[in-house]
Amino acid sequence: MTSDVLNILRRILTACALPLVFVLGIASSQELPRVSIRGTVVDDSTNLPLPLVNVFLANTTLGAATDRDGWFEIRGVPIGTHELVASIVGYEPYSSRLRVAERNNPRIQIRLVSKMLEMPAFEVVAADPTEWRRNYERFRELFIGNTPNATQCRLLNPEVIDFKRTEPDLFEASARQHLRIENRALGYRIEFLLVTFKADKDFLTLEGQPRYEELEPRSDEEKETWRKNRERSYYGSLRHFLISLVNGRLEDEGFNIYELPSLFLDDRYGVRRWIGGGRIVSPGMNAYEKTVHFKEFLEVEYRRGDVETGYQLLRKRGTDHQVSWITLMWEAISVDIEGRIRQAFPLKVYGYWAWKRLADALPLDYTPSKTR
Repeated sequence: MTSDVLNILRRILTACALPLVFVLGIASSQELPRVSIRGTVVDDSTNLPLPLVNVFLANTTLGAATDRDGWFEIRGVPIGTHELVASIVGYEPYSSRLRVAERNNPRIQIRLVSKMLEMPAFEVVAADPTEWRRNYERFRELFIGNTPNATQCRLLNPEVIDFKRTEPDLFEASARQHLRIENRALGYRIEFLLVTFKADKDFLTLEGQPRYEELEPRSDEEKETWRKNRERSYYGSLRHFLISLVNGRLEDEGFNIYELPSLFLDDRYGVRRWIGGGRIVSPGMNAYEKTVHFKEFLEVEYRRGDVETGYQLLRKRGTDHQVSWITLMWEAISVDIEGRIRQAFPLKVYGYWAWKRLADALPLDYTPSKTR
């Protein structure tokens, strides 16, 4: 690998520390049992029930609003680990990792703490509109992306975003309310609770809790376009890879994987070594989970997907395949048969998967209408 290509890699490859899995079907005939989770939401100081609280499972279309007694019920929840989120204006957002079993799930009580009105502890960048707009355009590209789907995404309330710089190369953003996004490429409305957004010249750290809602198609043609676009986004994605890996279908689904001692190998790039999925997968704690473990870096090549014209990095490496790299943040992670990861902040993603942002993200409960 030439020094020019290495420089391109260092500038363009982006690592995302993900709260769960940001890009998200089922490539297996297996499905997890579905259950309902129930509970109440109350004010932490008064113990009074809170109506109209938005309670949902992050990265899914699954959620419900509380009734006048603070009661909620979310149906169709697959067993396993989820991130439960509750939010309403005037209260601090609540989130907790929730382990859902096939039976005997206790009723949940969520206590929300009133939000204190505080002055920001930092100076907000760009008081003038020109500077704010410049920062916003950078944020939009990093957050929503610059793929073909991104051209059909609208951020509906950009005025709630603030920017700051604590270091010359560090770009940070925060949002005073949920970000509201309309994705007419995939047919979703997204409410996104932004927790962390930090970018420097090499890396992006993005943590958030999105809730998805199906848009109503304007025509049968648009409905069919959404179906095709969703399948195109799903196949070759990180979640498609994880499902294929734990179900022992990597090659059948079009993936090759290689072990790498380092991401930047200079002339030693040939050191990469092909491995089968069985080398890095072992039985998990439950019948529906597997443990995934590997050292250093894993290169993942998806042979069946074309690389969009906007993504030039891999062509400079001499391939038209989709290629991504991942490294674990834990010694091992637990992945269920539907591709959900139990651990928080499980891995870092580089390359093609890192180029894909919110414009190409699907909810965890999305299932492709056909298998290949």
